[in-house]
Amino acid sequence: MASPVKGRYETQNKKLQNLSSNIHGLQGNNANKFYHQPQNKGEVIDFVLSGLKGNMDDIEVKKLSGAKHVISSHVEVDNLKGTCTGAGRIKIRLNDGETSESIRQKFVAKGIVVQDHKIESNKNVGFTKPNW
Repeated sequence: MASPVKGRYETQNKKLQNLSSNIHGLQGNNANKFYHQPQNKGEVIDFVLSGLKGNMDDIEVKKLSGAKHVISSHVEVDNLKGTCTGAGRIKIRLNDGETSESIRQKFVAKGIVVQDHKIESNKNVGFTKPNW
């Protein structure tokens, strides 16, 4: 894509070449290669987990997912015993190379049941409706 300003496109490529760490034999990444790739859409997946072990916590669930960007994770805890009740939820933003199926399979391999979180659209919320 050419710039309306003469010489602008060539200058941009020169700047990207100078920013690249692969010049002068440094063996790094090429900024030009990544600059012109299509950007990731950032799809968010939300899973409801069941069958978690009693010693699981939020950090353990994040590690099991293997995802690069975990938005939130929550494990339900029995307050009297201080152990996991077996239920939890995790929300993940997918990066390049990650799919919802691959993350789902990581949980299933550990014996955890994974379901997609669904918002109930017909839920009757009392405080949003007037009581006439």
